[in-house]
Amino acid sequence: MTETLARLNATYTEHVIEDFQKKRVPVEIPLCLKEDRIAYGHNLEISYPLKEVLDVSYRYEPGKIGFLYIHTIQGVRTFQINSDPAGFVEQFHQLDHL
Repeated sequence: MTETLARLNATYTEHVIEDFQKKRVPVEIPLCLKEDRIAYGHNLEISYPLKEVLDVSYRYEPGKIGFLYIHTIQGVRTFQINSDPAGFVEQFHQLDHL
């Protein structure tokens, strides 16, 4: 198992049906920058190998919902964030991954 270099919490909205009503439930998941991949999910079961990640960028303002963008060779994956991701992104840019 590889070391976690940086961690950030992300949020997504899950749609569930409860009592015959459709509800939107926010779910928080960790995003972890590892030495060889960016992993996320409840058990970090989903990941992007760093050799396939072209860039990581973000749009964030305190007190508002922000967005973290993972640019891969297959497209861009967007995550909602509630805290400043600058440390996570800076750590990613320090890696020699391409």
